[in-house]
Amino acid sequence: MVLDFFNFQQVTGFTGNGLAGNQPTLQKLQDWIQNPASSKDIIRDPLDPRTILQINGLGATNAEEVEVTAFDIQSNYNFSLGDRGDIRIGLQGTYVDEFLVQEDATKPIFNAAGRQNQPTGAAPSLPRWKANLRVG
Repeated sequence: MVLDFFNFQQVTGFTGNGLAGNQPTLQKLQDWIQNPASSKDIIRDPLDPRTILQINGLGATNAEEVEVTAFDIQSNYNFSLGDRGDIRIGLQGTYVDEFLVQEDATKPIFNAAGRQNQPTGAAPSLPRWKANLRVG
């Protein structure tokens, strides 16, 4: 809903905050509802478009922007145990230096690297280090 209001302001040039006494004209609001850029997930009262009846799609969202800086490492080692066979050890790892996320155009970019259970549905939580050790 905040993003839809932000888009409304960008398209129409409305500078108010939308609160009582500082709302757009009814005609401007009706024009916005007909605009393809308006959110169709916001269901309004047909008799009073200022009244929101329902908002659909409050689940997880896609991030507006994501930028990742990470480093991958890999190492393998083989050695023989003579008649008993060979052993292979492998290590693969990733270090995430930055995981910059912007949830939507109205919110600032933040670094989500190393933030477990971060408070956003727009991007997954991502540990700084992730590694796999294999022995065969």
